[in-house]
Amino acid sequence: MAPVTADTPHSDRAHRASRNPLNRSSVSNGTKLWPPGIDGRTREARRWRDAHADLAEALGHEPTVAERALLRRAASLTVACERLDADLAAGEPVDPDRLVRLSNGLGRALMALGLVTWSDRHDKPQEPEDPAAHLARIRDPGYWKDRT
Repeated sequence: MAPVTADTPHSDRAHRASRNPLNRSSVSNGTKLWPPGIDGRTREARRWRDAHADLAEALGHEPTVAERALLRRAASLTVACERLDADLAAGEPVDPDRLVRLSNGLGRALMALGLVTWSDRHDKPQEPEDPAAHLARIRDPGYWKDRT
């Protein structure tokens, strides 16, 4: 069989994805979380496994291949963010840029999985208020009653 390239027809790619599970890696067919050689007994590996299980449960259905990849990434980013949070709480120096990048990546992964959404404020685009209406509203004495 020819190697898969960008020019390979979609039907040939689907055939390869449905091949015998015995010919696929244990990570690909979902029977293992890590490639061979990683035993998963470290503190971080146990936390990763817990985070992965929690996220998969929150998903609420059997994950697709793409969702499995996102779940793995979200679990990794969760553990990395928690490690930086612990360092910060212990008074150790933390690279704020790294913390922000990891946090943003985690947020995007969770959004891609559908586990978090923007607040209602961000879900509904706000129409800009007419300037004359805005001035009339803020000139009303009742507007400022609860704001001072």
